[in-house]
Amino acid sequence: MSDPLFEGNINMIIDECLTFFFAGQQTTAVSTANALCYLIMNPKIEKRLRDALAINYRSFNDKSSTVEDLCREMKF
Repeated sequence: MSDPLFEGNINMIIDECLTFFFAGQQTTAVSTANALCYLIMNPKIEKRLRDALAINYRSFNDKSSTVEDLCREMKF
């Protein structure tokens, strides 16, 4: 069963798809910002997260490592 509102109107379909895409992008950005603010406000939890990352990624706590080293280790 098709929606008569969208029949034969590709521009409306594209507009709806873009709306969902941008809404999802905004949600991700807000969630990331909130998580970073929460970590800044809770140093104990930030330390636990850093310790967990350091266990799995050797270059995480190595002061001489670069972001590229960490990304290579994470296989990005």
